[in-house]
Amino acid sequence: MNYTEIIGEIRAGLTGESKHDLAYLGEQADKYKDHKLAYQIIEEISKMAYEALPEEKKKEMDRTLFYNGKRLDIIFREAKATADIHDYVTSNKLMKGIVSVIDSQFAHTSEKEHYSFRNPLEEYMYVNLFNPQIKYFKTPFNFSEMLRFNGYVLIELKKVDEAIELLKKAVKYNPVNAEAYFELAEAYKLSKNTQELFNTTRDTIKIATSSSILARCYSNLGFYCIEIEDYRSAVAFYYQSMRCEENPAIVAELNYIRQRTGRDIEKPTDVEIEAAFSKYDLKPGANQDVIGIAFALGKRALESNQVKFAKLCLGIVCDLTDDEEVKKLYAEIK
Repeated sequence: MNYTEIIGEIRAGLTGESKHDLAYLGEQADKYKDHKLAYQIIEEISKMAYEALPEEKKKEMDRTLFYNGKRLDIIFREAKATADIHDYVTSNKLMKGIVSVIDSQFAHTSEKEHYSFRNPLEEYMYVNLFNPQIKYFKTPFNFSEMLRFNGYVLIELKKVDEAIELLKKAVKYNPVNAEAYFELAEAYKLSKNTQELFNTTRDTIKIATSSSILARCYSNLGFYCIEIEDYRSAVAFYYQSMRCEENPAIVAELNYIRQRTGRDIEKPTDVEIEAAFSKYDLKPGANQDVIGIAFALGKRALESNQVKFAKLCLGIVCDLTDDEEVKKLYAEIK
């Protein structure tokens, strides 16, 4: 069947009874989630579901999911499209509507908080690393990513202070979203706030789930050390970054250090790298708590035949450790 025929068939199954129709539409969305036209089909099913809601529910959705009659995720898609053609002014205007809904309907209070976790792993990480004491709820859209994107747009518009405030919110809506931390770190670089750059980088290391994330963190530490003229530590951090992931840009940074100091750059020893980390009360490598959470969830997922999630979690452990047993377990996942 083509798109028109599929939608016609779905509409034919509606009865006009809200409870029945909402359950039915949920089944249809699940049925077509892997279809080649899944996005368009589910978009139309969402519209049908909205129409099937009782009036009081529609009003609630209008407050929390829409801005000026348009769903927030659609506005976000338009904002990204305008940013792709470098029209950051229009993109920022579109994002202001989204931010106004987030601030008015999903603000953190002393009684409840809202978070945008992308998968169960992130939620488990948040619970275990941050030990929340307040009841929390999941947001209907990925507000952390929306706010991170808006921060990026504001940076492009040279509105760095505004960007920092939004990026702090992006981190708050998902405290284990490394991309939000990295965008905030870039804003602190531009504002010459070296202390907050260091603090943000330190916090990112604590939630890192890949060697790529660690590499970027160590590179940011190298940048920080250049800013405070601790060139010896900068070299150590840059070399540790390249151990995690090759980065041609680091060569330019090392050349810059050579020019500033007037000395050739020598590859630091393991002892020298350890000393640089110790100087800033850090340790090389991933947070062992993160590794433990990923392993426990991966093993549990494997036992319950949740293959995709098991690969995600155990893949993280393989990337962050040299544990041969875990690598063997991961390789056996079909």
